[in-house]
Amino acid sequence: MPVSFKPSGIKLNNRDYQQTTNPPKSNPIEYWHKTTITQMNLQINMDINNFVITPSTQIFKIIKKISKRQLTKLYSDCSEKRIGNYLLEKKKMPLTVDGKSLFYSIIAFKLESQPNFLIHTTVKEIRYAYLLLIEYNDYAFVFKKHIDNPQAKMSNYLTPFKYNKLTSFKANYDTEYEKVSMNSMTISNAVIRNRAFEGKNLNGLLPSNSASRSIASNFRLNSNGEVYSIIPNTSRVTYRSSKLGIEDLSRWCIQIANELGSQTTSNSFIDNFASPVNLESISSICNPAAIFFDLEELDFSIREDTTGKKLIFKDEQANSVVFNNKQLNNFFDFFKSPIILEENTSKNNTYNFCIKGNTDLGSIRLNKNMITFSSKVGNEIFISDGINSDISFSKYINTTKSFSVVFDNPSYMYFSRYTFEDKKLLSNIDGMMSIFIDSYNFSNVKSEKEKPHTSTISEFPDTSLFYAIENNLKTQDSIIICDDMNDEWADHIIIDNKLTPPAISYIHSKFVNKDSYGASKFHEVVSQALKNLGRLNSDISEYKEKYENEWKKKYESTQIERVRTGNNWLDIETSLNDINSNPNSIRKVMLATPFLSKAILKSKMEKLAREEDCPAHYIQILWLINTFISACRDYNVQPYILCKP
Repeated sequence: MPVSFKPSGIKLNNRDYQQTTNPPKSNPIEYWHKTTITQMNLQINMDINNFVITPSTQIFKIIKKISKRQLTKLYSDCSEKRIGNYLLEKKKMPLTVDGKSLFYSIIAFKLESQPNFLIHTTVKEIRYAYLLLIEYNDYAFVFKKHIDNPQAKMSNYLTPFKYNKLTSFKANYDTEYEKVSMNSMTISNAVIRNRAFEGKNLNGLLPSNSASRSIASNFRLNSNGEVYSIIPNTSRVTYRSSKLGIEDLSRWCIQIANELGSQTTSNSFIDNFASPVNLESISSICNPAAIFFDLEELDFSIREDTTGKKLIFKDEQANSVVFNNKQLNNFFDFFKSPIILEENTSKNNTYNFCIKGNTDLGSIRLNKNMITFSSKVGNEIFISDGINSDISFSKYINTTKSFSVVFDNPSYMYFSRYTFEDKKLLSNIDGMMSIFIDSYNFSNVKSEKEKPHTSTISEFPDTSLFYAIENNLKTQDSIIICDDMNDEWADHIIIDNKLTPPAISYIHSKFVNKDSYGASKFHEVVSQALKNLGRLNSDISEYKEKYENEWKKKYESTQIERVRTGNNWLDIETSLNDINSNPNSIRKVMLATPFLSKAILKSKMEKLAREEDCPAHYIQILWLINTFISACRDYNVQPYILCKP
C-alpha cells in the first residue's frame, strides 16, 4: 500500500511530493527520510513572531560594537553542523518597545544526529536550534537552544556581567531567598565541596561563619511575588513565567537592564558570603598555591550517557578514538585531588602543575581579571556530542571555568572567573586555636602502635600512641573500640552513654618521630577524619555489621581485643540507642597529633593574621584547620585536636 505523508509546516514541490507517495517497497520509511530530509530543499514558514521563549538569559556588557559582519561570522561558527539553509536569519533588526529602542538578531536552523540512546545505526533525529541576541544600550542578552557557548566566540565584543552586580539583583530588604547552592573555599577532596539549601526564606538560617568561606554559585529569590533564579558565574538570570514573544521578551530585558544599572541596595543574606575582589590587585601580594578541578557535571554527562557526549583523542593516524571505561575512570579520577602549583620562572604570571616532580602536564596564567588554563595534553583530548563542533578539553576548561585556585594567602580563592576573599578567616585565629587541647600527656609516646607485635601481646605497648589514647580518654563506663586497619572509620571509637549528655567520639591518630609542621602529615590525618564524618550518624545496623565482621575478633594476629573494654554487642547496641535517642547527644572528632605544639602553632597563626612573613607550610596548615572546623560544623560535630603544649 503506497505511503502518503506530508509533514506539517513543510512545503514540497509537486515532483518531490510525488516521490514520497510512491517509495520502493524495500524500505519506504528510510527512502522518505533520505529524499525529504537530506536531498530535498525544504522551506519552513518561520518568522520572529512564531518564537515564544522562556525568559532565561545570559547577560553581558557590550565592550565593542557588534557589526553585521561579526554576526555573520558568529552565525557560521555556531551552526557548523546545520542541515540545509537557515530557517530564519536576521541581523540588527530595530525594534521599539514602550518607547525604548533596541536591536535583535536571530538565526534558527536544523540539526541531524543519531539519538543518544543508539549506537552504530543510520537512524537520525531532527532537532531545531536557535540563537537570539537582544542589544539594548550597552547590554546584550543571549537566548539559545542546542548551541554551545556562543559568548566564547564573542569575547572581543562581550564581557560577562560582574558577579557582585548579579548577586545584588533584586537584593532588597524584603527579598526572600528560597534556595542557594554554595561552593566551599577549600581544595580538600575529603569534604562536601558543593551544598544546596532550600526553604521558604533562608535569611538568618545559614551560619554566617560557614557562609563567609562559601561562594554562592546560584540562588533562587522571591521579590514581591516574582521568582528569579540567578547563576552569577555564567551571568544567567531566569524569571519564572510562561514563555514570551519577542516584544514581551524585549520588555523584560529592558526592565532587567534598568534595574541592574540603578541597583544600590543589598541584602544581609548575600553579604555574608565570600566577597569578590580584583585578581590583579591580589596577584601582586600573593601567589597561587594549588588548583582543584570540578568535573562532576562533565563526568556524569559522559559516563552516565545523559547527553550523548563522548571523550575522544586523536591516535597517531589522526583518527578519533573514544575513551573506554577504564580510560574514563583514570582520566576523571586524576582530577579528583588538588594539584600543587609551582611558579614558572621563565614566564611571567605562569604557574606549572607539579605532579610527582613533573611540571609539563599543564599550567595556569594569571591575566588582569581571570585565570586561564593551558595544557598540551588537554589540547589533544576532545569532547564531542555529535551535534556541535568538537571542543578540546583545554577550551572546555577555559570556557566553563570549572576549576578553583587557592593562594598562599588563605583569605583568597579564585573560582569561576572571580577572585573571592573570606574577610573573617584571619580575624578568628583565637577561635581556631581553641580546638587544640594540650592537657594530655604524650611525653612517653615513641610510636603509633609499637610494631611489630608478638602473637601473645594483649595490650598495646605503653610507649605507643594507641595506649596513650586509650588511657587518657577512657572513663569508668566508656566503651572503647579499636577500629584500626581494614575499612576503618577511625583508629578508636569511644561511646559514653552514661555522660550527661551522652557522647560518641571518633579518634584519628598520627605519630611522627619528631615535631613536624610540614602540611603532609597533618593533611593525612585531617583527610582521614573528614572522609568519615558522616559515619558518626551511621545506623545501628552498620555498627552491628562492623562488630560481626571485625570487632568481635582479635586485633590482627595478636591477643588484643578490638572492643578494648570487654563489652559485647548488647552493651554497644544499648549505648548507641541511648545516644541516637537523645537529641542533646554530643558527637566529637578528635585528631591525636603529638607532633604539633599548640604554642608554636598559635604564634605562627598570629603572624599570619598580622600579615607578617611566615613559611608557606603554616598557611597550608591554616587551610586544613579551617577546613576541618568548617566540615565538622556542617555535620554538627565538635572538632578537637590533641597536641603538645
